[in-house]
Amino acid sequence: MTTLDTAFIKGETKPGQYSDNTNGLVLRIGKNGKKTWVVRRRQSGGGSTTVRIGYFPAVTLYEARKRALDICKQLDDGINPNEEKRQQRAGKLAAKEVQETERQKEEWTLAKAIETYLIVMHKRADETRRNYKHFPHKHLPDWLQRPMQSITEKEVLDRHKLLRETKTNGIANQTMAVLSALYAFSMKQPSVNGREPAVTSNPVTVLRRQDQLVRMKPRTDIVCMDDMPRWYREVMDLPDGTMRDYFLFVWLTGVRAKGAGTLEWSRVDFAKRLYTIRNKGGQWLTLPMGNFVFQLLQRRQATATGKYVFRNSADGYFRLRYTYFKGLTKDRGILEFRPHQLRRTFSTVAGGICPHYVIKALVGHSNQSDITEEHYIHFEDRRLREWLQKVEDTLLLQAKYVGSPAPSRQGKVTAVARRRHGHRSPTAIL
Repeated sequence: MTTLDTAFIKGETKPGQYSDNTNGLVLRIGKNGKKTWVVRRRQSGGGSTTVRIGYFPAVTLYEARKRALDICKQLDDGINPNEEKRQQRAGKLAAKEVQETERQKEEWTLAKAIETYLIVMHKRADETRRNYKHFPHKHLPDWLQRPMQSITEKEVLDRHKLLRETKTNGIANQTMAVLSALYAFSMKQPSVNGREPAVTSNPVTVLRRQDQLVRMKPRTDIVCMDDMPRWYREVMDLPDGTMRDYFLFVWLTGVRAKGAGTLEWSRVDFAKRLYTIRNKGGQWLTLPMGNFVFQLLQRRQATATGKYVFRNSADGYFRLRYTYFKGLTKDRGILEFRPHQLRRTFSTVAGGICPHYVIKALVGHSNQSDITEEHYIHFEDRRLREWLQKVEDTLLLQAKYVGSPAPSRQGKVTAVARRRHGHRSPTAIL
């Protein structure tokens, strides 16, 4: 054992460990020439503890000996400086994580939640994705750049009340439903530390706890049976042939408005009298066509120029412009209605003809609530078409339609009857 001196320390470059023979002080010289002060002390229970002091020349020989003495006293008192250092580092790391998490919460705004949702949930239906963007931008524009964690329950209650007073109960409920879903999504997004989410609470739940959500009655309006002849005549007289055929198609098939509007010719099989549309959940649904619809589609195909059965002027799928249609109905005195009323009308008429599981199949409703219907009842196209034809015939009969193809229960219809009723066949209307 030798006692180190400053001249030796400065001149020595050979890698190794050099003891000062003072309170376990050791100078370590690495292969890179770096010189490190450490204290190595044997413990009474066996083994040894090594505590690093610092680097030479930042820590001089005198300072190293002084610190070595203090470290030895701590070890004799049962205090391990290494453990204290570890706790300090852990504390600093935890504080940094908290700061980073708080920073991330500040950056997790409503706008960022919407943007992230649209990226992650890219497989959701187009209408759902539009709603998640439309309602916050339309009714919560002043909240878009706010951290979601900063929005309070009181603010949610006040905004819901304001929307009910200035808009409608439906808009107020739908806006808050979208906001709540965005909170639920955000609460699943991990923060920096991977443990605490970017958002930890959902203030929208206060609406349900305080029973503030307005219970909305589902729409049940249909085209009444007594109004159907007038409705049919007015639709047949519409100046827009695509709109007219679109309404007739929805009325006689019961499909959703968008499903009909996005129907492509490539998904129409005239040989098998089938067509395939995408339903509300995004799944493909193949359905049969009745005689009237079959002839209607055949006629449209003869002059088709785009990929959509019902196309707009830009070769996009058919979207009903409600402002234009409402003005049209007002100017021409037409019975006002919406496409979904036609779907409900179809289902209502089918309810008096078909079993409920047939109606579900025709309108594309899920059978997940009934194991028997979902897994065991399957329809051949021919059998489902028979039920559909009965519904189509009943609707045409109720509309006092006389033409070709005639309802199956009517038999032959004379030319005199056609002139008397003044109705036109689907092959002659467009």
